[in-house]
This record gives sequence, C-alpha cells and structure tokens, in this order.
Amino acid sequence: MLAKRVTLLAAFFVVASAGAGAAQLRPHVGPRFGVDTKAEDIFIGFHMTAPIDRRIEFYPSINLFLPDRGSSIGFSGDFKVLFPTRANTEFYTGAGLNVHHVSFNGVSDTNLGANLIGGIETRLGRVHPFVESRLVFNRETAFQGIIGLNFTFGRHY
Repeated sequence: MLAKRVTLLAAFFVVASAGAGAAQLRPHVGPRFGVDTKAEDIFIGFHMTAPIDRRIEFYPSINLFLPDRGSSIGFSGDFKVLFPTRANTEFYTGAGLNVHHVSFNGVSDTNLGANLIGGIETRLGRVHPFVESRLVFNRETAFQGIIGLNFTFGRHY
C-alpha cells in the first residue's frame, strides 16, 4: 500500500512540476540489463525518464530478476540530476525509493528501501546508451551494475 502511495505521489509531482519551460523536453523509454551483486542474480527491465526541467528527471524503472529458484521483481522511483558537459555525454546522480518483492516455495516477502544512483549517458541522436551504478538499501545493501538504452520521443533538447 505504501509503495502505491509513493508511486502516485511521485507521478503527481512530475505532472504538477512540468511547467512551460519543460514543455520542449522529451521523455525517454528503454530496456535495461543488470546484475545484482548481493543476490548474484541478473535482471532485465524497463525504465522511463520524464524530464521535470533541463537538469532534473523523474526516473521510474521495473526489473525482473532471474534467480535460480523462485521469483523476484523490483520497482524503483528515482530522481536524476544531470551534470552538463561540453561533450555529447552527461553524468548523472540521483536517489529514490524502491520496492522489492521475492517469492520462493510459497513464501513471499516485500520490502521498501532506498536507492543511490550514478551514471553516464550519451545524448547524441535518438538512442542514448547508458551505464549506471546503483546502491540499493533494502533489507540488505546491494550493488547493481546496469547497462541500457534510452529511446527519445521527439527532439531531446
């Protein structure tokens, strides 16, 4: 229930914060692939980037982990701060909340936690590859390494 409220609050914030200055900014969507070092699992997922202004973006994602046994899914609602560079790449950092659900042998567990993220993304063309590091503070602390693609809707800036 808390996760649903956090998600609705974040979505409201994004819609309410999108002023006239952000109207020319375009959202991104794309696939992601990563590894979680604590669980030693790989995951595949999907994310969206919704610009709030030129340097702040709402960044929700969903990851389907591929454990040897059972099932595991995670949702994150993060905010990124972009650091301008003179090249066609941008560094970013951010933070947010995560919800992680694990199920094994009929027993399930859902936890609410926090994320710290940092990464680099190219901003040339309509497809933007990225590499990201993520610290996940949940029941246990984990490190995730992620690669992915962002597909731009319309012109980026």
